[in-house]
Amino acid sequence: MPHPEAPSETGPGGSPSPHTEARTPPGDPQVSRSKPLTRTVESQAPPSSSPSGLTPAQTRLAMGAALVEGGLFAVFSGAISGNLLTAFLLHLGASNNQIGLLSALGPLSSLSTLFAAYVLALLPRRKPFMLAMAFLHRTLWPLAGLIPLLLPAGVRVWTYLAVYFVANLGISLSGPAWQSIMADTVAPELRGRYFGLRNAVTQVATVGTVLWAGHYLDAHPGSEGFRTLYLMALLIGLLDVATFLVQPEPAYVRRKPEGALRHLALPFRSRPFLVAVLFTTGLSMAGSMVSPFYAVQMLKVLNLSYGFVTQVSAVGTATGILAYLVLGRVVDRFGEEAVLGVLPWLSIIPTACWFAIGPHSTLLLYLVFVLQGLIGALQGLVVFNVNLGIAPRTDRPIYLAAFSAVNGLGGFFAPVLGGAISDRSGLFPLLWLSIGAYCLLALLWRGLVRPQVRAAMQAGKE
Repeated sequence: MPHPEAPSETGPGGSPSPHTEARTPPGDPQVSRSKPLTRTVESQAPPSSSPSGLTPAQTRLAMGAALVEGGLFAVFSGAISGNLLTAFLLHLGASNNQIGLLSALGPLSSLSTLFAAYVLALLPRRKPFMLAMAFLHRTLWPLAGLIPLLLPAGVRVWTYLAVYFVANLGISLSGPAWQSIMADTVAPELRGRYFGLRNAVTQVATVGTVLWAGHYLDAHPGSEGFRTLYLMALLIGLLDVATFLVQPEPAYVRRKPEGALRHLALPFRSRPFLVAVLFTTGLSMAGSMVSPFYAVQMLKVLNLSYGFVTQVSAVGTATGILAYLVLGRVVDRFGEEAVLGVLPWLSIIPTACWFAIGPHSTLLLYLVFVLQGLIGALQGLVVFNVNLGIAPRTDRPIYLAAFSAVNGLGGFFAPVLGGAISDRSGLFPLLWLSIGAYCLLALLWRGLVRPQVRAAMQAGKE
């Protein structure tokens, strides 16, 4: 994700023509034959053998800077997100409903990506807009953790939720620009390996940060420990933004929109795109309706320590590191479409294991987090590459924004629903609901979803 998001959360060729043809998005034959909305425009770029407008040296610099940025972002978010964020909210006195709402606010902010994509279509460059929005996110989120510590107990949680939501607008608004820049920087045949390596780097940084932060909170419980983590996140966040300054920006090929509504509707006229987005959204919802409450179960029901919870989380993260290093090549070889189809079946296994976890189920907890780390890495890598693969270059920001917005809407409703059910009935009904959703998605994949995803991926390569 990816980023808390999650975290984490992309080549050489011929020179771009000065008059690149605009092409219609992938979709139904009637749409594909329709008249293009408008002409394609391209920002000025230095002469280069790459369609991105970058020299080989600039491409290497851009990819290297993105690796460093990923590591810094992992330290930034690792100190104040995940189980540590849940622990902070419990420290402030949050209910399960409020924890579910917090998990929903990040995805809800993803709806703003549609606005960002329209703005990007009007701008000659993507990088300045991305920098401004990233700065907003990296500064305001740490402040969200500091402000409530100075306020009365009754308003602390709601204050955090409000500031956290505004901060997440920053990362959502910067998302289409960052994804578009990385898609133009990293050749398609290298994306699996490169993003696998980048995700591995971020996970290594996350493991170290989470382990240290968990033990630090055990040694410095209460407001003092959390204040230190949020101050550290503020400093690292500023360094993270600074890395964007040295990253070269590739040539920007885009449509110049004739109107906001026509431009925003462009991706939704493609049936393969809609099917692919709805399937991946359902896959995310099946997990996000229950995953925020695993930490609640361990901390409040099983009475496990911060240190142990961060240890098992680190084991899952370490598994993800190894998985990213291996699975990137697997995805490049077999294709995102083939891997995507097995994810619902795989996801059922660790979800079902939670039925058997008790206060002394140490080995089973480690096993569950290993499986979750493996599946989470595979899902994050495949879904991100599908996202890039179905987005045509001239319309990439709006396609990426539509993908994020639909997934964000699903990510908003899933944890809110999970919080309401968890407050009334505990974790087990959520587990059954999640397993049922995975089974339904697995059944829909072969006959209905797979042909459409294949069509969308193929159209994105044309």
